[in-house]
Amino acid sequence: MRTAAALLALSTLFIATSAHAQAGSILPEELTTPRLLPPEELFRAGDPLGGDADFTGVTLAGVPMVSSQDEANARLEEIRAAAAATPATSPIEVVYLPSERPELAPVHAAFSKGRYFEPVLGVIAQELDLPVPLRVVMADCKNVNASYIGGRATLVMCHEVVASFVEYFRPKAGGDAAALGKAVVSATVFTLLHEVGHGLIELLRLPVIGNEEDAADRIAAVYLLRDPEVGAERAMAAADATGALSSIPWDVHPMSAQRRYNVMCLALGALNDPRVEAIGEDDFNAHRLPGCPAEFANARGALDQLLAPHYRWRKSPRLEALRISNRAPTDSRAPLPPVNGWSDPYAEALAYHAKVVNGLAAILAQGGDADACALFVIKLINANRREMGSLRAVLTGLAADRRQDLTRAHIFEIFDLLKLRKELRDAHPEIAELAVVEAFFELVPVTLAGT
Repeated sequence: MRTAAALLALSTLFIATSAHAQAGSILPEELTTPRLLPPEELFRAGDPLGGDADFTGVTLAGVPMVSSQDEANARLEEIRAAAAATPATSPIEVVYLPSERPELAPVHAAFSKGRYFEPVLGVIAQELDLPVPLRVVMADCKNVNASYIGGRATLVMCHEVVASFVEYFRPKAGGDAAALGKAVVSATVFTLLHEVGHGLIELLRLPVIGNEEDAADRIAAVYLLRDPEVGAERAMAAADATGALSSIPWDVHPMSAQRRYNVMCLALGALNDPRVEAIGEDDFNAHRLPGCPAEFANARGALDQLLAPHYRWRKSPRLEALRISNRAPTDSRAPLPPVNGWSDPYAEALAYHAKVVNGLAAILAQGGDADACALFVIKLINANRREMGSLRAVLTGLAADRRQDLTRAHIFEIFDLLKLRKELRDAHPEIAELAVVEAFFELVPVTLAGT
């Protein structure tokens, strides 16, 4: 686990080693083995946090700003139209429009060169089956803003909002360019994911109970915290910057202080280590922090459930079934084949076949779907893989005369089985063609002699 100083070099939300330190992490297994893509795919090689970003000369001083919401919306539409002039070629398209202002040009240079958006957006594009391409555009907005344009599947990240982060973190960095770069990029990536959250809510029609801005914050935090140690630094920097925003009591955004604590809780909850706490936040540490691991686990579990119908692998259960069935068996108690082999391997194989066909029929009779059927076969294979593998070797190695003898002995059972399989295929072709079902029948082959 990183030390407090290494984890948060800038933020006022420093994490500290507490007096009740314990060796090692207590991160639960369910948090370290997510169904989603592995965290190393979230971040590119080299410096993942933006320590190489150069924001020298960035300032909002002298940058012209719009004077009304109508002007701001009109500018967003101009940016959207400029990006839409080129057809999208990927599920998520990132467009960097050059800045017209010298004060903001370093922002464009840093992000177009560093490509800090692409790793996490690439993971989302690989995981989710979006109904339409999502465009992410970075441009001059004449407004300190980041916005998802509803109905247009377009997200605009303004150079000006990055400049505002630069101005906020610059005094904290104390001349350390790498520290400044990390803080600014971290806050910007969180802001990007917040707007992506709005986009996912609209495009995937995700249900939201409560405030959508809070839901978008949680989506952003969960994605960042897929790799807790790296993501915590980003999330904490974002919490710091978010807490500094001005709050309007009637605005749709929760109060900035509350957003700050919410994100901080998710970050510390993802770390879930009794050695860390927030410096200077005694009340938070005493009253909120103990529940943060559960709060993060709930947020991540809820998002996973909401996104489950939209994962690309969910679109075809047979592909996921085949992927899972090809894993090494995890149950060391799976039965081994008999020491002396089988006196009647056809009887053993037919028993497996009957178990699968009858099990699938029972699931379908109870209204089960393809996923339930695939899961049933997967569990059967994983629980008996070693015995089934040995049985396959015996069946495929049978001499022709032995195969004929066994066929004659089980001819009626084989015909009954073939009839049941045909009925299943005719009534539920989507089940019979599941990759894992086909894999099972290949794993335990029983055929008529000579076929």
